[in-house]
Amino acid sequence: MSTRVLNITDLHVVPEVNGDIYGMDSYSSLQRVLEYGLAFNPDLIIVTGDMVEHGDSVSYLRVRQALRSTNLPVFVLPGNHDSSKHMAEDLCGENIHFIDFYDHGGWRMIFLDSQVEGQGYGELSKNQQSRLQEILEESSSRHVLVALHHTPIAPCPSFNCQLIGAGKFLEYLSSWGMVRAVIAGHAHLECSARYNEIQVVTTPATSAQCIHDTGTSCKDLVDFHASHRLDSSRHGYRILDLESDGTFHSEVHWVNNLAANEVSR
Repeated sequence: MSTRVLNITDLHVVPEVNGDIYGMDSYSSLQRVLEYGLAFNPDLIIVTGDMVEHGDSVSYLRVRQALRSTNLPVFVLPGNHDSSKHMAEDLCGENIHFIDFYDHGGWRMIFLDSQVEGQGYGELSKNQQSRLQEILEESSSRHVLVALHHTPIAPCPSFNCQLIGAGKFLEYLSSWGMVRAVIAGHAHLECSARYNEIQVVTTPATSAQCIHDTGTSCKDLVDFHASHRLDSSRHGYRILDLESDGTFHSEVHWVNNLAANEVSR
């Protein structure tokens, strides 16, 4: 039995109807991405964080309206812009779940919280590391996909793009043998890498995409806006097929926003 997943990330919905962020209406782009993504008939949706821009109740209620209408199981986890409190109170319920893991077919999907309060970068707390170990110890009969917000394959050296301890995290996952894939967001772009037997992918945003300065061209490691530009001309999502034999296939798809122009922030 295979499992098809629609992975969306970095929605950055704002409370105002028709509200502008990154030179676009992020709620409208979310609706368009869901329309196109649902045409692939996924079994479930995983949202890898930054569902809203300001962590406020009104924005989560707007996201809830969009995700509830899918009539699919939806699994959410926090990004650096999110509020876990308001996620639990204003977003979750009915088909929207804020939990540690979910089993479907021969796969276990583990949802981690990499948020560091008040910071752009991410890190797994000791509590999250302990919980991850507990879940993995109970997962020996399944293939495992791990989802979190901050990508362990950061595209640039900027501090706010990092998952602290990314190398040790991937090494730890690899030591278990049954972890097949890691999915993440945060970077607002498409990228992928292989770590031993684990496929690591970063999904582009349903909102604006990010152009990162790399290497010596990164002008400022601390000031995010000095070394990054945002492009609101298209919105992305990823379709993942988790096969019963443990193989993992994924593809990014794009929805064009013909009314938007590239903006620098």
